[in-house]
Amino acid sequence: MANNHYKAFISYNHADVRWAQWIHRALERYRVPARLVAQHRLAGNRLHPVFRDRDELSSSSSLSAAIQAALQASENLIVVCSPAAAGSRWVNEEIKVFQALGRGERIFCLIVDGDAGACFPPALADDEPLGADVRSQADGRTGAKLKIISGLLGIPFGELKDREHRRRARFFAVATAASIALAGVMTALAISAVLAGREAERNRALATRSLADAEAVASFLSTMLTDIDPEAIGKTIVDDLRAQGGGVGVPSGVNGTNTATLVLDRHLLEKASKEVQTQFSGQPAINARLDKSIGASYQAIGLYGKAIERTRHAVELYQMAFGPTDERTLLARNQLAEAYFYDGQLDEAAAGYVAVLDTGRAALGRSSEPALSAMNGLGMVFVDMDRAAEARKLLEEAATLVDEALGPEHPHTLDVKNNLGWTLYVLKDFAAAELVLTENLAVQRRVNGPQSKQTLSALNNLALAYTATGRLREAEAAHREEWSIGRRVLGDDHPEVLISMLNLGRVLLAAGKRDDAEKLLADALVKARTSLPPVHPLLASISTTVGEIALAKGRRDEARALFLQTRHIYEQMFEPGHRRLKHIDELLAQSRP
Repeated sequence: MANNHYKAFISYNHADVRWAQWIHRALERYRVPARLVAQHRLAGNRLHPVFRDRDELSSSSSLSAAIQAALQASENLIVVCSPAAAGSRWVNEEIKVFQALGRGERIFCLIVDGDAGACFPPALADDEPLGADVRSQADGRTGAKLKIISGLLGIPFGELKDREHRRRARFFAVATAASIALAGVMTALAISAVLAGREAERNRALATRSLADAEAVASFLSTMLTDIDPEAIGKTIVDDLRAQGGGVGVPSGVNGTNTATLVLDRHLLEKASKEVQTQFSGQPAINARLDKSIGASYQAIGLYGKAIERTRHAVELYQMAFGPTDERTLLARNQLAEAYFYDGQLDEAAAGYVAVLDTGRAALGRSSEPALSAMNGLGMVFVDMDRAAEARKLLEEAATLVDEALGPEHPHTLDVKNNLGWTLYVLKDFAAAELVLTENLAVQRRVNGPQSKQTLSALNNLALAYTATGRLREAEAAHREEWSIGRRVLGDDHPEVLISMLNLGRVLLAAGKRDDAEKLLADALVKARTSLPPVHPLLASISTTVGEIALAKGRRDEARALFLQTRHIYEQMFEPGHRRLKHIDELLAQSRP
């Protein structure tokens, strides 16, 4: 068996089999965002295969040859830690074998039960491996999963978590926490006034109108809260701290995005949730609508566990108020399935979407909004479950139906077709992917304008398809347009814009346009040094790429200075012997005078 055939080996006691199954599925189904693959020069976007022994070990005195071979062939070891694991002879033996291979720094702990002193096997007593705790009072399932993934990839946890947060709130307008809090208070007051009028009048027509008014207000709240961007708020917080400190630098470990998320959770959404349950406990329709809005807001800022909790409650209330086949109930169930999807609970997400699809088609028709939305969501779940062929069939049907029902220019139609294009790319049907994405991009431009932020995702996917087929000229054009739009929407020095510049620079290098790439990336480096913290992986990636260009042009001293800057960053991010440090040391050796 070849060395490092497995990305990871999962060691666990069979009392913890469900947790081993969960992390196994979560890792093999996780798709690393394309920008992180490019930025960190990862070998691919998937974390597979992962080895998990599915059978009880025999009563023999040593590990089987198959288990030892699998350990030998694994890059990393994930230990599911619990009191049961701490008392397991075989878990301890697997750890010792892996340590003997000289890979002790590649051991990661997934804590599922027990106190710190009671959950670690004896072989870990003298080590301090990365620990990720799945329990809600600690990291939670999503946080624990991302911690393990960050260790496997060698990407800082904060960056990976921020990227996950931005999946659902990437290109929205900047809003301050104060203005959102004020909007929440005003909304609560407005709804209270509407309901007070409803109670006072005791009139069916007025009650119906009041419910509609409350729905409109709740919709406004939902739109405003899901349009917030924790990264933008976090940047405002950090910039303000710098200004108040008279230019004194903020410590590199400070993460403004995490701070903004914490503020939004504790001081707005958590309080709003409690207030809704108190004020509207006897009004399930209003309670459900507000819970659904709060759930969507939690999802937008990446707190998926709380999103699931609030949205599940909304579903229960909708069923109580309107019944299981009502459109509002089914749309809330779709939102719940989506929250499961982003929390990595793919089986639950798939089951939720399938239930809505079956019920929606039977009760409301094949082209109803709940049914079409469920098809779209289920298609993306299937892609992450490595069932891309099924996803393709489902999304092709959804694309036809949504086109007929809503028209080719409707946002839902464009979203379904963009997802179809991505699915075709995953299946390596690049010609079909290019056709779908090109047509979709043309409609996006026609509907939203040639410089709309709505085209960013379509441009990124299309550029990937072009690059995969070696069509670097088209990839360059797509990246340039993406860069142009990003600059207008996000600003010249936004991290997403800097990543666009880096990706464009790499395409230019691949196309042999070294001078153009150097000019672009030198500008990106200047911007990165002024806008990013001094220890930031994107700054390191840009510095390395500019250094490689200088080295290729024979400017060894300049290249060496840039590589040393990168090494200084990596020394503060990674342990000695990490592959990124090894890579930069190789470049430093090449740049010696």
